[in-house]
Amino acid sequence: IEERVKNFVLHSRQQYAWVDYQGVVTEELTVDEKRHVQALLLGQRSPDPSEPPIIKRNLDELVSSGYQAFGTNEAKRWIGLAEQLRSLNVSYREFEPPGVSSTLMRVLSKEGYELLMDITVPLDIQIATYNAFIKAKPEGVEQVEYIDVRVPGRVYLKEI
Repeated sequence: IEERVKNFVLHSRQQYAWVDYQGVVTEELTVDEKRHVQALLLGQRSPDPSEPPIIKRNLDELVSSGYQAFGTNEAKRWIGLAEQLRSLNVSYREFEPPGVSSTLMRVLSKEGYELLMDITVPLDIQIATYNAFIKAKPEGVEQVEYIDVRVPGRVYLKEI
């Protein structure tokens, strides 16, 4: 018998589950855990850096304990991205890692903005670009669909 450690929360559509380093679902979140996660996603509470990351990936099927949701390398890469964001002191609600043939990562910032980032460009430069934008944010930019910081030193917005 092998005990699997809870490493991150998978958010797939309306389902929330614990996933380990091997990409295996260990269990679904309890009602209280789910409520806690949803409060964060809705901006009703602030992110806590000590909490496990919430990783969004909309799967076609429902998952249950023991389900191999992802490959080991994929799960480890995602946890590595979460650790890199944490090491840069980025406070975020959840992130959606790139797909197999993409380098685009979507991060839901603590402010509620969807950030488009490129994992092949140093994340610290993209985060610095975003932070500078937030500090000098022009008026009337509250309603944006996303903020693109993939080009260092440049911010692109898509307004709603």
